[in-house]
Amino acid sequence: MRKQNIPITLLACIVTLFTNTQLTNAGDLNPPTGSVGSTMKPLDDVEPRISVTSLSGDANALYVITTSGSYYLTKNITGQANKDGIRVEASDVTIDLGGFALIGVAGSEHGISDNGPGSLKRVRIINGTIRDWGVNGVSVQFASGELRNLRATGNGSNGLVIGGPSLVLDCAATDNGSDGIWTSGIIRDCAASSNNGQGITVGAKSEIHDCTSSNNGAHGINMSLGEGVIATCSALTNGLSGINVGSGTTVMNCTANQNQIDGIIALNGCTIRGCTTYRNTGDGIQVAAACTVAGNTCHENGFSSGNGAGIHATSVATRIEGNTVTDNDRGIDVDGTGNFVAKNRASSNSTDYDIVSGNAVASIINVAGNGNFSTSSTLSNLRY
Repeated sequence: MRKQNIPITLLACIVTLFTNTQLTNAGDLNPPTGSVGSTMKPLDDVEPRISVTSLSGDANALYVITTSGSYYLTKNITGQANKDGIRVEASDVTIDLGGFALIGVAGSEHGISDNGPGSLKRVRIINGTIRDWGVNGVSVQFASGELRNLRATGNGSNGLVIGGPSLVLDCAATDNGSDGIWTSGIIRDCAASSNNGQGITVGAKSEIHDCTSSNNGAHGINMSLGEGVIATCSALTNGLSGINVGSGTTVMNCTANQNQIDGIIALNGCTIRGCTTYRNTGDGIQVAAACTVAGNTCHENGFSSGNGAGIHATSVATRIEGNTVTDNDRGIDVDGTGNFVAKNRASSNSTDYDIVSGNAVASIINVAGNGNFSTSSTLSNLRY
């Protein structure tokens, strides 16, 4: 076969085209004059927050926050006698403890404080432990704020105190000298145990959801100013009543067991619905006037040497309907007049129904042992 030779001219064209393409993609070989700028981000962009330990203090606090911003801990902080740990003097502040602890010493003051009641807004304190301070772990009277994922233990007075309306979420307060948690606003997913005073105390028009309060020296949950909501909470083995509420409060789907006085005690115009009370020394549920007590289960109240009813209405105009009361000193005890009592079920109480005259009481039918409901109506109270 005859060999074909590529013309030299064509080969030269291919080489020239390849070289020009490479030079074009390589960029400018003559960069502009002047100094070369840094390509690194400023430190404030990398970590825009401020370390608490970089701050100055004064005669009353180790560290003082005077400007809005985000602050964080890089290590545990140990207090000093006669001083607060951190004092906040600005709104729009977040303090992230980052899992570290503020640790008080003998004679110390508050772990975290502020500069006066109601003056600061939108302050958040999150993620850490405040323990062993001489007075309160957190003691702030913000106009609005948030405590989240905090543990307050072993403080001389209260564990966590925050003004309101505020949020307190996923916090725990244990072994404090007075109350565990004190606020006005919303408390959710918190626990208070073994505090010398109340477990959880809130102001008027507050809400408490999904919380547990146990083994405290006074009330487990205290909403004495009323007009709020307590839902899906537990109050166990407290030194006074489990749940104590003022007028206009709704308590629903809660458990109050083995408290030294009453399980749930409420003033006027309250609703107690879907709750369980067990082995309280006094009444399982006690209400004053114009309340609704419906769908509750009350068992073995007036326990041991105590004297109590499953449900005790002490005044007038209360509706008691659809409850189950068993093994109490008295099942349903009504002292006042003008109350409505229907659809309840009572068994094995020393006295099933102890109701004074002058009340609207549906017929009480004894169905024990025979299962005969033929004489009962849909409103009848049953004894079995």
